[in-house]
Amino acid sequence: MVIPTLNAGPEFRPLLRKLFGQRGVREVEVVVVDSGSKDGTVELAREHGAVVVEIPPSEFSHSHARNLGARAAGGDWLLFMVQDAYPIGELWMHGMASYLRDHAAQGVVAASCAEFSRSERR
Repeated sequence: MVIPTLNAGPEFRPLLRKLFGQRGVREVEVVVVDSGSKDGTVELAREHGAVVVEIPPSEFSHSHARNLGARAAGGDWLLFMVQDAYPIGELWMHGMASYLRDHAAQGVVAASCAEFSRSERR
């Protein structure tokens, strides 16, 4: 899982817990590509076992950060997300991977899921 970050804030801790708590998959690897956080995002990511790639803010672009994260990842599957998304349920990652596996014969190589704003941000 690749997540570009910049000052991810207080909701980053529950996000990391939710990601590392996913069930139905053998292993979860989180790669954080941080572009200059000053709020403890990098330290928090490392405490939770994430791989951290740090870049200067001047080098940030969404595509560059994701490409760096993909290179740093060790798994066979890549899941790209953002720091303020929050997966619903403990089988979210399993569902994404299952869909890809189930449709591989049809040439499906990527999937996306819907995003909904949290109620306090509407």
